[in-house]
Amino acid sequence: MEGISTEAASLAGHWGLGKLIVLYDDNKISIDGHTDISFTEDVSARFDALGWHTQHVADGNTDLDAIRKAIETAKSVTDKPSMIKVSTLIGYGSPNKADSHDVHGKEKFFLKVFQVFFFRARATTKGDSNTHTSLSLSLSLSLSLSLSLSLSLALFLNLVGAPLGKDETAATRENLGWKYGAFEVSTSRFLFLFCFLFFSSFLSGSNIDFV
Repeated sequence: MEGISTEAASLAGHWGLGKLIVLYDDNKISIDGHTDISFTEDVSARFDALGWHTQHVADGNTDLDAIRKAIETAKSVTDKPSMIKVSTLIGYGSPNKADSHDVHGKEKFFLKVFQVFFFRARATTKGDSNTHTSLSLSLSLSLSLSLSLSLSLALFLNLVGAPLGKDETAATRENLGWKYGAFEVSTSRFLFLFCFLFFSSFLSGSNIDFV
């Protein structure tokens, strides 16, 4: 849906990048709900117009052979990039949350915190150097904290099965007959990753300033 992806796709079609294969997950869900509230275009037709070779796999949840076949077909097309639209059901197997934006995820608290800092930066008129130094430091800290928390929280949520939640994850595993164990990361490695992300993002954002 993002416009910048269309510009990149247009360039790829223009250059005839025959080794480029893109799988487009067509689950018809966005953060705000089903995509038909704001998005109804024929994506395959758009990529056709951009000079791409296109295919459609109707069942991306279980028809793995169709996906493999589509990829092999795409490999045989060498004069243009290939787009494979794969229709899937988001949250497939979840008894209560499949085909809903609850599976996609929702806005988190730390994002709201960063938005407050950003609003204050834009709303503040030009003042003395101390004001801007303090503001710049606040924005750097908020950006660093937001980035480190977002990545660490994403990892943590993957461990506990969110956004499905513990009970829904258990119900989904039972529904699918999934007998494999959950992905695990040791506590020490998790803490190391959190500290690394926080300090690296702080250093990378230390020069942020809004004037």
